[in-house]
Amino acid sequence: MARLPVSRHNLQKAFQKHKACYEALKDTHNRSRRLILFYAVETGLKVYLLDKIQKHTSDDLFSHYDYKCLEKNGHDINIMLELAMLSGQFVLKTLRCKTGIQIAPSQYHQLWRYGLELADTADENEAETTLYNVVLHLSPIITEKKIMRSRAI
Repeated sequence: MARLPVSRHNLQKAFQKHKACYEALKDTHNRSRRLILFYAVETGLKVYLLDKIQKHTSDDLFSHYDYKCLEKNGHDINIMLELAMLSGQFVLKTLRCKTGIQIAPSQYHQLWRYGLELADTADENEAETTLYNVVLHLSPIITEKKIMRSRAI
């Protein structure tokens, strides 16, 4: 399946919408809310990385970084955290389903999309907290970049 080229502007809008939706649903305990959070982190990290390399589209991002690094692992939050030099600050670990299946951070979106049950819900809560902390870290940086870009125009 071909990947869609997406502008930094669209990624930023998606980040802000996903963040707002997650926060609006914060008092609920469901996996759909966590799925939205995962995508907020993914889009936010892509904006952050685009700013870091001073490029403008997802195609630029994928061509800048090694093919095997992002193209193959486009949902791997740990790889994006590493590229953003934030991996020491935010650690996501592999989770285990009740069936014994191991869920890597690159598969969190599948865990929550399909509603698989984890062996330890505390691990799931910890993953959610870490992901939200990434969003809180990125939000002012992305917002500041938006302000700076609008002033430059």
